[in-house]
Amino acid sequence: MSDQWDAYESGLDEHGVRVARSLLDGLIADSRLYRTGKDYKDLLDFVVRLRRFAPFNAMLLQVQKPGLTYAASKQDWLLKFGRWPKEDARPLLILWPFGPVALVYDVQDTVGKPLPPDATSFPASGQMSWPMLSALGERLSARNIFVYWIDRGD
Repeated sequence: MSDQWDAYESGLDEHGVRVARSLLDGLIADSRLYRTGKDYKDLLDFVVRLRRFAPFNAMLLQVQKPGLTYAASKQDWLLKFGRWPKEDARPLLILWPFGPVALVYDVQDTVGKPLPPDATSFPASGQMSWPMLSALGERLSARNIFVYWIDRGD
């Protein structure tokens, strides 16, 4: 019954649901990012958190920027939050109905009005500079804790 309801809500017939699932399975298999059950569960949890996006688009966002907490189009950031993408912000691609792709931006790649306090996973305050982060990495390395800098959202 759940599959039928999902198909009804998305406007897909049974064949469309099978095709969509096949595409999702292909994306997961081809990405080679989800080799363990835990990785796959984390992916599904991510898709659930990004409810504003279709599952396929949420998965595309996860592949492009793991750890992303919230994304929106330039227009949505401006109209809904009074924010806009930073000048050097890297857009993320999603598929767009009746068009090829659309651009969305991670919350960390925007500036403007303050976000609500619960908008980030790990709220923090204070100044942090690259030299401070680098020095922290060196202190951790001295204790055999190695830091690898990657872009993974907040």
